Amino acid sequence: MRRAVKRPGDLEGPVAEHAVGCVAMAMPGSAGRTVALRMEGDRARSLDEIPVTPTVRLSLDVETFTCLGCGRWNLAATLQQRKVQVTSDRALGQVIVAQMNIMI
Repeated sequence: MRRAVKRPGDLEGPVAEHAVGCVAMAMPGSAGRTVALRMEGDRARSLDEIPVTPTVRLSLDVETFTCLGCGRWNLAATLQQRKVQVTSDRALGQVIVAQMNIMI
């Protein structure tokens, strides 16, 4: 939002650290796995270990991950059907899920 209104800020300090903390994403099932990511600069990096208390934890099955990532499912309907569980920082989790469509 700050970029849209041309008022930069909160890119460093406690607000930024909170916003770009650690994300754990759990995808159960035989093809699924749990991954943890941490922001370093403008890139996400995979962590070797899953933190006990990540900033946000997303739980979704592999099909949901794939369909959201490929832009095949409507985000609002997917959230309404509770196909994604967000714990800890719910607002950050919803932003992450909303930005999952990575297909170009």
